[in-house]
Amino acid sequence: MIAKLSKVVLLAGLISTPVLAETRYAYVPYDAGEDHDARVVTEKGEKEGLVAKVKGGNDPALSPDGTQLLITLFLKEGRKLAIVDLATGEQRQLPIEGREVYGGSWSPDGDLIAFHHLGAKHWKVGVIKPDGTGFRLLGDGLKADEDLYLAGWNLKTGEPMAHDMKALVQLKLDGAVAWSKGLQDLFGQPYAASDCNFWVLPDGKTVVGNFVVMEDEIKDIQGPSNCLMKADLDLEAGKPERISPKGLHVGQPVVSLDGKSVVFTGFTGDDIKKGEGDVVDMTMRVYRLKLEDNSIETLFPNAWFPSVSR
Repeated sequence: MIAKLSKVVLLAGLISTPVLAETRYAYVPYDAGEDHDARVVTEKGEKEGLVAKVKGGNDPALSPDGTQLLITLFLKEGRKLAIVDLATGEQRQLPIEGREVYGGSWSPDGDLIAFHHLGAKHWKVGVIKPDGTGFRLLGDGLKADEDLYLAGWNLKTGEPMAHDMKALVQLKLDGAVAWSKGLQDLFGQPYAASDCNFWVLPDGKTVVGNFVVMEDEIKDIQGPSNCLMKADLDLEAGKPERISPKGLHVGQPVVSLDGKSVVFTGFTGDDIKKGEGDVVDMTMRVYRLKLEDNSIETLFPNAWFPSVSR
């Protein structure tokens, strides 16, 4: 279905050029009352660099050229994926069968979209072309009765990364498995949560991902936090390295296409305020970590579910 999306607010002058000079970011405001519209902005932020607001823009993912936004729709029949053209405001729901389809991510060249897919019982990784053709599930040869979760992309090969919470898997676009490596062997950590992300950098040798760290609790979140780690795919090349500081929770990491930085949702103990009873009031921020020196800066306050274009 193609429909004019009247609930997309577009700003004239910023969206007429197909090939964009500036990097664009997308995120969802955190703790903004009824306002959960996705924002598409430049690095200047919402006040000076707002490109668009997308109503109901859950799990926003920018195309590499920054001209389209992939979102998750919450419908009666379950979660589904749709693409919003930021130049026209048109929305297209992707024709994907499945009980739940969400959390889409664009391939580095923009020719494919990968996503979480729930069939009859188990989670798998699916791909489809942006025009709605070519849908298929990946992971031929893996156990059909086990869950597999989309994790990110190999930025060198352009193939999706996935994990089953115990092993990291690179999926080939023909459905086969390129390789599988245990998370314990790679990172020295036995397992990952289902929503942890892993990206192979453009060198094809280094993988970056976020992990549950059992011994690194942040006060008042009632459980362990996640940290960002870097490891070499060659298990003999060296030890894994923690690259985010202790006390900073790292969620939803996305690596830039040039492999130079990681954008993620984060919070520290200072962002948490204890309310009445078990209520916790907190603030989320979108950070950027530069992989050259692991320096961190805040990009957008009161925001989460980040995405970045080229």
